[in-house]
Amino acid sequence: MNTSKLTQKSLAALQEAQACAGRAGNQQLEQAHLLAGLLAGREGVAWELVRRMGADPDALLRDVTAAVDKLPRVSGSGASGGQLYLSGSLNAALTAAENEAAGMQDAYTSVEHLLLGLADKPDGTVGELFRKYGLDRDKLLASLKEMRGSQRA
Repeated sequence: MNTSKLTQKSLAALQEAQACAGRAGNQQLEQAHLLAGLLAGREGVAWELVRRMGADPDALLRDVTAAVDKLPRVSGSGASGGQLYLSGSLNAALTAAENEAAGMQDAYTSVEHLLLGLADKPDGTVGELFRKYGLDRDKLLASLKEMRGSQRA
C-alpha cells in the first residue's frame, strides 16, 4: 500500500490499529485492528456509515474489541520489541481499498475505501462481525453514495 496516497484520517485509523495491536500485545496486525481503528474516534465517516447501514457502531466496536482480545499475544523476553507484522488478510483488504479508490477515480485512499476493502476481502473475524451486524458491500456503497454524493477523495 502506498501510504502517501492515504488521507489523514485513513493514516490515523492505521496508526490507531497499530496502537490497538500494541496495547493488546499482538505481534500481527489484523483486519480486526483496522476495524477497531476506524471506529475508535466514536465519530467520523466510518462511525456514520455503520450507523447509516442500520447497525449500532457502539456494539460493533465492543465486539471488535472483544475479538482483538482473543487474538494471540506475545510477551516476555521473546517478544520482538513492538515489531508488528501485517497479516496476509489485512494486506489483501488494503490492496482492495486502493483498488476501490482507483475505481472511484479518487486520488487518495480514504476511510470509506478502507471499509470497502474490509467488506470486499473480509477475514473470518471481520466477515463474521459484518454478517452479525448486517453490513455488506452493497449497503456500504449505498450509504456512501447518500453521504458523499459526487465528492471525490
